[in-house]
Amino acid sequence: MKNYDTTRAFLASTAIWWDWEKLTPYIKDDYPVGTTDNGAPDYTWYPIDYYFDMVNEVENQMFRNELGVPAIPTYSTLKKFIYNLGDDKTNPIFPLDSVWAEHGAWDGDGYAFKAYDEAIRQHYGFDTKSAADYAHIAQIVNADSYRGMYEAANSRMWSITTGIMIWKLNASYPDVLWEIYDWYLNQNSGYYYTKKACEPLHIQMNANNNVVSIINTHDKQFNNLKVKAVVYDFDLKEKWKREEEINMGKDRYQEIYTIPQLSKMTPVYFVKLELVDENGKVLSDNLYWKSSDGSLDFSDLSKLEDVELELSYETKEIGGEYCVNVKLKNQSQSLSFLNRIRLVKESSNEEILPTFWDDNFITLFPGEEKTIQARFDKNDLGNDTFKIVAGREK
Repeated sequence: MKNYDTTRAFLASTAIWWDWEKLTPYIKDDYPVGTTDNGAPDYTWYPIDYYFDMVNEVENQMFRNELGVPAIPTYSTLKKFIYNLGDDKTNPIFPLDSVWAEHGAWDGDGYAFKAYDEAIRQHYGFDTKSAADYAHIAQIVNADSYRGMYEAANSRMWSITTGIMIWKLNASYPDVLWEIYDWYLNQNSGYYYTKKACEPLHIQMNANNNVVSIINTHDKQFNNLKVKAVVYDFDLKEKWKREEEINMGKDRYQEIYTIPQLSKMTPVYFVKLELVDENGKVLSDNLYWKSSDGSLDFSDLSKLEDVELELSYETKEIGGEYCVNVKLKNQSQSLSFLNRIRLVKESSNEEILPTFWDDNFITLFPGEEKTIQARFDKNDLGNDTFKIVAGREK
């Protein structure tokens, strides 16, 4: 490059280690740079702490140029392209079959779908009830996996990592592999949990050491922030909490405190985090489900019943779109976990696609409320009317 074009700076961008002091001395102050895909092909499911360990252990981590997890779409999407979905319960790997394989449920030496399927069955307790249950549990796996990949990069942002690129945003065919929104532009839970992990001011708990961290990718400092953490057992009894005030510098991560390993916990428990400004406004929040004995047995989550939410909404027309503000409130004494909200046509119950939500797969504790917004093209509704549906698809 130096010999043939003296007008361009050379920026090394491969996984091959180079003599940067000789070839690129001008990037010394900006190190780390470049990309890498060193290590095993990371296109299948791993426990979340794997991604955090990889940041610290894989040589030349920098910008990780491919990470992916299989990602089953929602049940309503599956029904559009798997014609015999859920018919043959005698199949030993129900609901998977050759049709699923044609749409991405394949594997070779642990490369793609096998570990993901095993996580749904062994770690999250799928017991062949229905294809709808399989798709529902998959959304829990999608959420945790895609959030984990990005939060691992966050955990050492700018000191080791500069980010990651996922394989991939979506597929060019109706599929169950590597996508956070599907062929029909319907978003699965991985989309929203990726979005959460990538928010510019973000609170998270690092999966490898339970450290609560704040990541600020704004080019400005935030002062007088409160970092709140509460640990609940599966029955929503408060077991531990801590609050600390911090000032958060620009363009950095900051580790605040560690969530302790508590004794006499239920097999599955929850860690709820909030980052609050001096006026009490929640700037970022996060919820984690953890295994108290380290076995990764989250099967209790699949047993949670749907909670009927109190719903109200307002609709505005903006240009050629309908904008719907939906207020959700959990009036029950139970946890409303990963509740997917959708807009459907009154006449057919068909979901209106694409609908662009600012958040979805919502978890609400008893008494909590949240307002989310949806946008969709007026032409996609036609002369019909719509209604709002919440809860597990069946």
